Amino acid sequence: MSRIDTSALPGSASCVPGPREAAHAAIARRAAAEGMVLLENDGTLPLRKGSPIALYGFGARHTIKGGTGSGAVNNRYNVSLCEGLARAGFEIVNTAWLDDYDRRYAEAYDSWKKMIYELASVKPGDFMTLYMAHARNPIVPPEGAPIDPADAERAETAIFVVSRVSGEGADRYAVKGDYYLSDSETEQLRTLCGLFRKVVVVLNTGGVMDLGFMDELPVAALVLISQGGMEGGNAFADVISGDVPFQGHLTDTWARRYEDYPASAAFSHNGGNLIEEKYTEGIYVGYRYFDSFGVPVRYPFGYGLTCTEFDVKTGEVSVREGCVSISVTVTNSGARSGRQVVQLYGACPGGLRKKERKRLIAFRKTGLLSPGDSEIFTLTADLNQLASYHTGRSAWFLDRGNYYLLLGTDAGNTEVCGVLTLGETVFSEKYANICPLLDALAELQPTDGACEAWERAMETEAVGLPRLPMDGQVRFPVTGWEEPATDPRALEILKMLSREEKAALCCGRPGEGSAAFIGSAAVTVPGAAGETTPILRDRGVRNLILADGPAGLRLTKHVEINPETGQVYRMTAYEGLENRIFGTEFPHEGAISRWQFASAVPIGLLLAQTFDVELLTEVGALIGREMKEFGVDLWLAPGMNIHRDPLCGRNYEYYSEDPLVSGRMAAA
Repeated sequence: MSRIDTSALPGSASCVPGPREAAHAAIARRAAAEGMVLLENDGTLPLRKGSPIALYGFGARHTIKGGTGSGAVNNRYNVSLCEGLARAGFEIVNTAWLDDYDRRYAEAYDSWKKMIYELASVKPGDFMTLYMAHARNPIVPPEGAPIDPADAERAETAIFVVSRVSGEGADRYAVKGDYYLSDSETEQLRTLCGLFRKVVVVLNTGGVMDLGFMDELPVAALVLISQGGMEGGNAFADVISGDVPFQGHLTDTWARRYEDYPASAAFSHNGGNLIEEKYTEGIYVGYRYFDSFGVPVRYPFGYGLTCTEFDVKTGEVSVREGCVSISVTVTNSGARSGRQVVQLYGACPGGLRKKERKRLIAFRKTGLLSPGDSEIFTLTADLNQLASYHTGRSAWFLDRGNYYLLLGTDAGNTEVCGVLTLGETVFSEKYANICPLLDALAELQPTDGACEAWERAMETEAVGLPRLPMDGQVRFPVTGWEEPATDPRALEILKMLSREEKAALCCGRPGEGSAAFIGSAAVTVPGAAGETTPILRDRGVRNLILADGPAGLRLTKHVEINPETGQVYRMTAYEGLENRIFGTEFPHEGAISRWQFASAVPIGLLLAQTFDVELLTEVGALIGREMKEFGVDLWLAPGMNIHRDPLCGRNYEYYSEDPLVSGRMAAA
């Protein structure tokens, strides 16, 4: 008979899915579908439901839901592309090839798992050893059997899935099998293009990769599905069949060559220095670099095809109360329903500092428009979004001159729609630089001639447009720091604490059998990243639980507990591995089981590709509900780093190369 209070144990006593999981799966599926980006299409997509297709590649049945490390989620299930397509009614004709691949994958997985356990045994009891080994050593996918030409007689369309995984602890490499297709992938794709009438390439990746094969092979359609979480396969079937229209847009620039990215030569292991990284490109990251330096790209920031057509027209432009507003009308002029993303950029004049050619200052996604329908809305941006920072003066400023507004559907497809003028340079209040620059950087700068050339080009486009003065309209936020009031009870508690107790309060609490304070160190909620110390609970200060993200809560799915002491003595299923390092398995049958099935939502990159702030608010509410259910106080997410270089191993966690997209999506 149990001696502990089972009502206080973590998770659920039942392994049966409840209504929460079904409701959250629907949100995750919709988010994944709306963020998938159609990059190329000769009319092949969408496919007719029930039509026969051949499906190839590692990600066909082993679709990657997200990255490794702290951004992973130990959820109940993952829907593969093969499962999603079958459920949607498509006939998959090459099951023999897929079955053979499963056998090859199982062998590769067993070898990989053995390697992980051997690495973990180097330091028994330290979960981080296994965790970091996993992040640095993803499974190398098998090549697969030769393609049977008879499959092309049973289906005219083949889908080839290119999958890549990365994560915390190691960056990617610009080598075959990672940034580039492997030799076997190239050969398989070439074979498919020679056998099938139509070949659709699907990119199941957490970031940018080389697409040089598109210049050599007759690929009919190219789809970026990113990593769609637990419902990724169902979401892919939704868009490939036309049930959900393609509506995702890139939040990164896809260059023609990796070497075209400004940080590529010195980034991470490329420069041979893994300790120090110098951001010599300054503000020229992503489209701000490619625009400013005239480097041609494969796909510009914001790019995404739909299966219909849209007309975008601008209306009145106005400046009032520190903001610029522009009226926009979007009309679906095509034959299918769809949604479009409209983007507003600002081009700033030179002066005290050189600027990027343009920067995103506002965006909006329409609702679902049927053919012939229109939507009218207003895009609004604060004028201080046109400001730049002057390090020497410790202040934000706007140079005197003309500010051009450009409207479009991606960074490579814009038109000047308005001009704002400023008669005198305006400065904000003086700020305090609390982090002094320790090492001067020779930052990348465009030439004077390039800056003058694009200002002349903007002026030519702006002929005949009204010019609206900004003088007196710019309103910088006033900063100031007020010391927060201290709760007297906190001061009293601090007086009673010993030095050791204060240290424990700062550091947190290590997990059972581990010296680590963070990673998977929480005791109260097994599998959570960590928790603060419980030593003050009898004084009214409870411990706080921190869980990793940002694609959902990273918790342990199944926990077994000693019924007499309440000690967690067995945890299972950390990303497919049985966790052997939390102590000896309890030999008795009277164990108490608890389940913690969190939802694996799409990765941050894919969420941002929706450009849908309201949808991300729903995803955030989903996470909040699960935090309450599992007793988590702090979510270590969202990740907000800028996508500086495609080889960053954690790009999948972050949103974009653009700060406005990153900030608005994270805030939502």
